[in-house]
Amino acid sequence: MTHFLLVRHGQTEWNRIRRIQGQMDSKLDELGREQARLVGERLASETDITAVYASDLSRAMDTAQAIVDHHPHLQIQPDQRMREIGFGPWEGEMWADFEGQEAEQLKQWRADVTSVTIPGIEPIDDFAKRVRAFIDDMVVKHPEEKILVAAHGGSINMFLSVAMEFPLKNCWRMQAGNTSIAELYIFPEGPYLVRINDTHHLNR
Repeated sequence: MTHFLLVRHGQTEWNRIRRIQGQMDSKLDELGREQARLVGERLASETDITAVYASDLSRAMDTAQAIVDHHPHLQIQPDQRMREIGFGPWEGEMWADFEGQEAEQLKQWRADVTSVTIPGIEPIDDFAKRVRAFIDDMVVKHPEEKILVAAHGGSINMFLSVAMEFPLKNCWRMQAGNTSIAELYIFPEGPYLVRINDTHHLNR
């Protein structure tokens, strides 16, 4: 059994204005840094965490650092496999500005991401494979351990979809708010989801 805590990064300016980030390396904004501080405090009592991994993008790494500040014996291990999905030509665009053919592609992509291939955007099967490879490695490397993973809304959704064997067409139909916590166990006989989108630390 491997016990996972999954934490989405804090807010960035692009989150706030709804600009597509994908794999562009945007930074936490002032609110995002405060959210990271609060989730760090929330997880300070999780003294049995044995390893911390993060997407190598700075918004995830900085969120992980706010958590590791309370666990100085741990080091962050960056892993590109937990990056956000690559949005290619859409990166830097505003979600609200899609028009015409692009708007139709986006509508279809949101409805069933497995039904459309858009040039330059990471295919959903490739995204699933890299996240699946990360999960498989963690289960082998950390049996009977609790590990923390700081990542992105998309990669956390994909982690849960792959681990729980949900249809990939539904991978966007979960909420992962900024610095939300998801928790699950992966046993040899299968996964067990404990919680998702836990942001109680932000409601103080």
